[in-house]
Amino acid sequence: MSAAVAASKQAGAHSLHEPKAGACSLYFDSYEFAMGELDAILYFVSTQPSKVRSKIGELVFVNCGLSDEDCETSANHLDNLQNLHSICLQFNDISGAGAERLCVSLMMTESHIESLNFAHNCIDGSRIK
Repeated sequence: MSAAVAASKQAGAHSLHEPKAGACSLYFDSYEFAMGELDAILYFVSTQPSKVRSKIGELVFVNCGLSDEDCETSANHLDNLQNLHSICLQFNDISGAGAERLCVSLMMTESHIESLNFAHNCIDGSRIK
C-alpha cells in the first residue's frame, strides 16, 4: 500500500478509487476535519516522493464543511501534485473569495486541471448548483 493510500485511510477517507488509468483519487465524503488536519494530510501527500505524488489525479472533498481558509490551505500544496486533473468541492461553505484564491493558485502553477467543481457552495452570496 502506498504512503498516500495509507495516509488517506488513516485520516478517515471513505474510499480511494482510480479515476484515470494509474491515477488515484483522494476522496472524503461528509468528513469533518479537525483544526489543521486538512493541511497535515495535503502536506503529507504533497511531500511524498514523485512516484507517489504523481499517482494523485483527483481530490474530492464533498460535504466536509470546507471554508475559504481551507481553500487557502489547499492552494499551498497543489503545486506539488503535477498530475492532478480534477478537484471536487461540492456541498461546502466556500465563498467567492475562497474559490478565487484556489483558482489563482492553480493558474500560477503548471496545473493540468480539467475539472474544478464548486457546486452547492455559497459563491457571491448564493448557492451554486
